[in-house]
Amino acid sequence: MELLRLADGGAATGAATVEVGPKEEAGGGATLILGALPNEVAGVRRALSSRKTLHLDGLRLDVGLVEGPRGPSTVVVAATGIGRARALAAFERAAREFPPARVLSVGFCGACRDGIGTGQLVLGEPLLNEPAAEVVRADPALLESVRRAAREAGVALVEGPCVTVNVIASPGAKRSLFEHSGAIACEMEGHPLALASRARGTPFAALYSVFDTVDEALPNAAGLGTEPFIHVVARRPGILLAVPGLALRFMKASRALTRALRAWLGAL
Repeated sequence: MELLRLADGGAATGAATVEVGPKEEAGGGATLILGALPNEVAGVRRALSSRKTLHLDGLRLDVGLVEGPRGPSTVVVAATGIGRARALAAFERAAREFPPARVLSVGFCGACRDGIGTGQLVLGEPLLNEPAAEVVRADPALLESVRRAAREAGVALVEGPCVTVNVIASPGAKRSLFEHSGAIACEMEGHPLALASRARGTPFAALYSVFDTVDEALPNAAGLGTEPFIHVVARRPGILLAVPGLALRFMKASRALTRALRAWLGAL
């Protein structure tokens, strides 16, 4: 089945004619997976069959099929960009084009307490905000489906509050977040996506993979992870000293997240 039929035969820049899986034809809606950076969702993109790429006002959407126990279903994957505003804008654009049946926020996070290592998965429940604001609960059924997928994938999973922050947290800030809010991990997009999903009546969950442990600090280099690495190095050559450690963290965090997500998609 060809999922997208595009008028120009290639990637679309606006609306496209979409052919969807049987469950979506019955009104089930698509599965929407949102990560901040392309490398956080790259493994999921590769898992889609009949994958096509859509570009909507600068947002790349990868749309494809996954084969589950009840037949094929449609999955939409997007890299939103870092931060609340970018994530929310991407969610609204994607949800208009592909009304979702469920939303999963994914990506890398920082641990906020001891005992959580790089590559360990964090299932956010509930979703908190910094500064303090409304607490949002994840969907119970969606949480359970992610738990099962992690078990099947053999990936370590810890569950607890995740807090959305505005800047990358230092080791001291991460410990403070745990002490004051109980958050076991921090990231930069989950809370607004949870609020937006709840406003639509759409089940939401958040699954993150730990990149930096509570006592590890990330390099302070503008554009790291969002710009071509050579541009970052040109501005701050000293970042090269951190490359081996960053590469190892990335491989651990990415491998665990991709394994769990592929197991989860296979059970849809």
